[in-house]
Amino acid sequence: MCVCVQAKFKYFVNMGIIIQIDLHFSFLQKNFTLVVLAIVAVSVVPIGVEVLNARREEAQKGEGKGA
Repeated sequence: MCVCVQAKFKYFVNMGIIIQIDLHFSFLQKNFTLVVLAIVAVSVVPIGVEVLNARREEAQKGEGKGA
């Protein structure tokens, strides 16, 4: 009895994985431009963070010299 339940469980898990992969790829194919833009946006975020940190450091150095 336990082997049958385990076999059914494995079957449904594998079917779920296959369905998820299929849905994921169909989403990527339909929205390829959106996916590319999201990748570019995520890639640019660290640059923006570094620029903001550099500006903040320059502002703090400027305040220290004037005092």
